[in-house]
Amino acid sequence: MKKNKKKNKLLFAALSLVIAIMLWMVALNEQNPTVNRSISNISVNIAAQSTLAAKNLVILEDNIKVSIKIKGAVFTVGTVKASDIKASIDVSGINTEGVYELPVSISGLPSGAELNSANSIKVTLTVDKLVSVNIPVSINTIGALEGGISVFSIKSSLASVKVTGAETVINTINNVSASVNLNNITADTTVTESLTAYTQSGEVVDNIKFSKNTTDIEILTGYLKNVELKISVQGKPASGYAVSGFKAEPNKVNVITRNNNLTSISVVVVLAGKEKTDIVMLAQYNIDEDNVVVVNPPKINVTVTIKSTR
Repeated sequence: MKKNKKKNKLLFAALSLVIAIMLWMVALNEQNPTVNRSISNISVNIAAQSTLAAKNLVILEDNIKVSIKIKGAVFTVGTVKASDIKASIDVSGINTEGVYELPVSISGLPSGAELNSANSIKVTLTVDKLVSVNIPVSINTIGALEGGISVFSIKSSLASVKVTGAETVINTINNVSASVNLNNITADTTVTESLTAYTQSGEVVDNIKFSKNTTDIEILTGYLKNVELKISVQGKPASGYAVSGFKAEPNKVNVITRNNNLTSISVVVVLAGKEKTDIVMLAQYNIDEDNVVVVNPPKINVTVTIKSTR
């Protein structure tokens, strides 16, 4: 019995609340008072922006938004969304770089709603020179080749790329590069990768345009080997003297070669025709660069032993 009474009380309370809300809404609908309301995050359209590009100018700010205050009947302004409102500025009168404060034009308000007369809507824009520069393209590698092969060469189809943007933004660029993942590459291949501009601290530079957004990267594979040096002596010592021997230091180097059977490479020293005593000379590598790359090429000192033939 007590449970039924308690249940009846709860139902009566709920019904009373619903009736009160309905009466409040009826009264509000009849009165529909004027209220003020703020609306934020309204995107601003930049009218005549193409006229700036024609003058080699560009706006630094991106995705400009404003807030407005409107007034009107509560049931009118209460339904207005930021996406319903059209906000725009006209930049056709700007002819040089600088900082500008421009009025914002507002449209799209429903009938019965208007801007609060006390609200002055303006935005501040920074206009910079629009410049284009050519920047070398570099390649970053991620991971490593597997299966006993190494990178013989890696080359971008683009030596450089034209980058266009605000002068102050362009000046922050330290390098333009593409990154290629070497994992799972087992043979010669070509991949296409996107270009990205970076500051000196490694941050990505946005709000710029590349003349080409991607580059083709050719990856040639080879074999890492430790090979012997074969010394070749060109020329002769002084008259009456002859070369009796030579020795290289170091006598082996690391190379990456396209030929898995390679066991040695050649280095050359050139005599001047005046040598009468043993001499230490700096050798020059004599390799087929299309098939062999010396890893971190060390200096090769060749000791040439000279003897008298008289």
